[in-house]
Amino acid sequence: MYADTVRCFGETNGRVQLLAGGGVSGYRYAIDTTRYYADPVFGDLKAGTYTFWVKDQNGCRQSTSLPVTEPVKMRLSLTDRIDPLCAGDQNGIINVAASGGNSGYTYWLDNRLSQSTGRFVGLTQAEYTLKAVDRRGCEDTIQRVVLTWPKSLAAAIQTQTPRCFGDANGSVGIQLTGGVTPYGATLLTGSQSVSAVVVGDSLRFSTLAANSYEVTTHDAHGCQLRIPVRVAAPQAINPILLGDSSTTCRGQLVKLDANNPNLAVVWYLDGRELTRQPVLSATQPGTYSVSVTNATGCVRTATYVLRNSSKALQADFLIPTQAFVGDTIVALDITKPQPEKINWILPPEAFTTQLQPTTTSFVIIAEGTYPIQMEAFSGDCHNLALHDIQVFQRDSAGQTDPRLGYQDYNLIENVEISPNPNYGRFTVKVKLSRIEKVEIRLIRVTTGEVVYTASDAEKKDYSFSINIHAKQDVYVLQVNAAHSQVSSRVLILN
Repeated sequence: MYADTVRCFGETNGRVQLLAGGGVSGYRYAIDTTRYYADPVFGDLKAGTYTFWVKDQNGCRQSTSLPVTEPVKMRLSLTDRIDPLCAGDQNGIINVAASGGNSGYTYWLDNRLSQSTGRFVGLTQAEYTLKAVDRRGCEDTIQRVVLTWPKSLAAAIQTQTPRCFGDANGSVGIQLTGGVTPYGATLLTGSQSVSAVVVGDSLRFSTLAANSYEVTTHDAHGCQLRIPVRVAAPQAINPILLGDSSTTCRGQLVKLDANNPNLAVVWYLDGRELTRQPVLSATQPGTYSVSVTNATGCVRTATYVLRNSSKALQADFLIPTQAFVGDTIVALDITKPQPEKINWILPPEAFTTQLQPTTTSFVIIAEGTYPIQMEAFSGDCHNLALHDIQVFQRDSAGQTDPRLGYQDYNLIENVEISPNPNYGRFTVKVKLSRIEKVEIRLIRVTTGEVVYTASDAEKKDYSFSINIHAKQDVYVLQVNAAHSQVSSRVLILN
């Protein structure tokens, strides 16, 4: 006899084959006593103990009992599941174990991946079906094993600007959600990495200068979120250039400028608040102080002491020391501090051609030495300045300063300076009676310094465009052609 067990638990596919001997051949077989078959094989049996009969040609019978077995019911169990560590990761794990059946298990994931162990790794967020099959094809299945990602890390950023321009007291606060707590963060500043300090439920970086940074946050699983962060610079406070002190005439106005028109300004006189305007008109003597505050609370201060004196005004003016009869002479006020009013006192031989707030132009019609006076007034101050000027006839030019005068009138016919006075930008036109090379020089009278030179090719008519940054003063323009020279006065203003 031969008995084959049931393939899988509960199935009806057991098989028994009988082998008879003795008696008279022509055997017939039965699994009960009612029906006999010539085939000694009985199949589709479920597990159990059966009695089998054999009958020979003469009707002699013999029976035997035989068990048909089945394997233990096969079971697939979920022993462990580990979700992916970070959102988007593929590092989840599912562990299953099979028991029962006929051993020799093969494990399947979603009917697409098979392996000899029940540990599946490298899994992403999904719903999985797992199956185990033994060596005889018995199987068990687990449906809907779900792996999920944790929520993605998200950050709310709050920055604080440094208080003053150039300070390193700014900060960055980070509120994280998602992932798995506890959280951490690092900030890269230059070549150094700084760890965040936990403050309540947020992470904070302090003592930061205005700059762009990269912050790397992480959760307990090492999931990271990189965030570019910019700490803005505060509004810079311009230098407050008041000076230390000054002495003025009583009642004279002094303008004090905080130099920060768009910021909060407060002026004080001897500790008492005066105004919140950016510019203060000061007349009273005392100690003036100003505070300038930007939007982040940075404060800059300055102090200025104003004193009064009846001798504070120092009148003075610029004027050439020599001129020719009929020349236009220009005098320029350079009084310090700037006066409220000036008054020019000219000799009877002088005729005023133009009068402006700080200059006067006049012509003297006779040869001689003349006093030119200017009175300056400011508040209760009054001061007088006096300068002499020598006036010559053109035929006595040899008596003048060697930097002035005319020689060889026949060669240099005309020199025209326009405009004069000017602010350092003017044109010089020279007309000669014959073709010659021309050179020009501009000399500052008070110092003798040559501030400009130029020359041009040989021709009869020349035009020089001059544009210089020169101090306010009287200058002499020398025009040289061959052995002739003509000098003219130029007044440059600021």
